[in-house]
Amino acid sequence: MYVMSIQETQEEKETMFTLYGLGHCSTVQKALAFIAFHKAPVTLIDYAQTPLLIEWLERWKEAFGDWPVNTASFTYRPLKNTFPSLSDAEKCRIIIEKPALVKRPVLEKDGAPVCFGFSAKKYGSLLNDELSQLKKIL
Repeated sequence: MYVMSIQETQEEKETMFTLYGLGHCSTVQKALAFIAFHKAPVTLIDYAQTPLLIEWLERWKEAFGDWPVNTASFTYRPLKNTFPSLSDAEKCRIIIEKPALVKRPVLEKDGAPVCFGFSAKKYGSLLNDELSQLKKIL
C-alpha cells in the first residue's frame, strides 16, 4: 500500500482524500487499507508525528457540530466529569495534549471533513462517487 507523506502532498496537489489519525491505530489502518483497495489517492496525517492543529479541530467541530472526541476511549474516562464543562480553549488544549482523545480516523475530501471514524459503507459510497467522477473526466 502506498500512502503519500506530507512533503509529497505539498508538492503534489492532486490528492483528493486526507486521513487524519494515529498510524498505529487499528481503525486507521483498516481505513487506509480500504482506501488503498479502492485505489483512491490518500494522504495520511499521523498526529503522533505531526501535532494536531487548532485549525483542524475547529474545522472538524464546525463540520460535525461537536468536538471530535471519542467519549468511549480509555483516555476520555478520567475527563468525563470535567471535559463537558470546559471552555473551547481548554478543550482544544487537552485534545492537542492527548491526541488519543480524537475520534479517528477523520476523513477529509479536498480539505472538507466528510467522515468521523471508519465505516466501510460510508467510505465505499464516498470513494465510489469520487472514482466514478474521475472516470467521467478521464
